[in-house]
Amino acid sequence: MAYRSGTSTAYSSGTAPTIAVPTGAAVDDIAIIETYVEWSSGTITPPSGFTLEGSAIAQTGIPWLHYRYWKRLTAADTGNYVFTISPTDNWLLVCGLWSGRATSGSPFDTGSGASVSAGTTNSTSDIACPSLSMTPTTAGVDLVYGVMNYANGLTTGKLPAGWSVGGLHADGGAQAYKDNQAASATGSVLCSSNDKWTVGLSALLPAGAGPAYVRPNINVSRAAVGRASSW
Repeated sequence: MAYRSGTSTAYSSGTAPTIAVPTGAAVDDIAIIETYVEWSSGTITPPSGFTLEGSAIAQTGIPWLHYRYWKRLTAADTGNYVFTISPTDNWLLVCGLWSGRATSGSPFDTGSGASVSAGTTNSTSDIACPSLSMTPTTAGVDLVYGVMNYANGLTTGKLPAGWSVGGLHADGGAQAYKDNQAASATGSVLCSSNDKWTVGLSALLPAGAGPAYVRPNINVSRAAVGRASSW
């Protein structure tokens, strides 16, 4: 069991960021939503049942915050997931569903070898995507890579080589994944072009393997001070 399906939204604005539930949702699926809000601070309320994974990833140059929320489904969700933010601002969302994952406790592998590092890099110009890595401690994990960028033009070709692509929107948000991975080092995981970035890396435990707690590997790179007018 592995990645099921995903959705994404365009760059939008308002107080109610909304994304469609991916198709095929089932009880015990793990939903992960990458949530971009173009602010340095504010109040965000996630949809019912969602929990913030780790801490928000801060890009201080624009600025924006990249939140990663997760939920273990207790029913076959349908319709939309709706956040509330205050004050109103610009936002973008990407959501993915994973099946066959740990059915209780935190779904994330967070053993000593898979502990998450976090950092930010902010610049006045486009720079290379931060490199992330982790070493899962449990065989059979699904790796989840979440990315937000700012230049308008995110494509599959910019995502990490050798990874499958989940939800993606050219306005600047995507998830990529690798299913059923060994308990071994991932090596360097990064996008391929210069831009402004926030990125996170997590490992979802297989059913029967948890609970253990693993935070996402989070890093941020951000440059420039204004969004492209084409957004």
